[in-house]
Amino acid sequence: AGRMTGTEGELEALLAFLYAAPVGLVRAADDGSIEIVNGAAMRLMLPVVAERSRLSNLFDALATVAPDLRALAQQPGLTTRALVEGRRLCLQGPGQRPETALHASLSLYRLGGNGLMAVLTDITEQAHGELALRAGEARLRFLLDTAAIGDWDLDLDSGALQVQGAFAQCLGQPDGTAPWTLERLFQALHDEDR
Repeated sequence: AGRMTGTEGELEALLAFLYAAPVGLVRAADDGSIEIVNGAAMRLMLPVVAERSRLSNLFDALATVAPDLRALAQQPGLTTRALVEGRRLCLQGPGQRPETALHASLSLYRLGGNGLMAVLTDITEQAHGELALRAGEARLRFLLDTAAIGDWDLDLDSGALQVQGAFAQCLGQPDGTAPWTLERLFQALHDEDR
């Protein structure tokens, strides 16, 4: 085996970096044919690829979650560098429960006249946290509505006060009659509760 030149060593180091990168990177031709793909991109795309043969084309691989990518990238005269930035994708495979699905943020860039670069960032943890937060908010809203308690929320910076219907009714104030302020809330409270 011969010695590597500086350029070959740098190229090998660059390829090692690309394959080990924590984000998914896909280099594709203008028609979507995949030329280079790293492990992170493969891990994110695999759940939505129905047939392994579809992994040879970026548009085919993501067709179930981003069916418009091919048409977007192939619009005549479109010279913009960023075709898609930060599009959220739920990479839920067939038969997979939503709470176990991977989630990614997709950015797709045109590389001059030399093809496309897709960047897939794993946002699964963030997406699952958002789903849990929405589920918790829905449970809280259900409990408040069921108990006819209502609630209020004060923004300390702006002083804006949001009062939910049942709470306003408990204070003898019909909802929506006037904007709520902290002063108005205190006026509506019984003297002994202030």
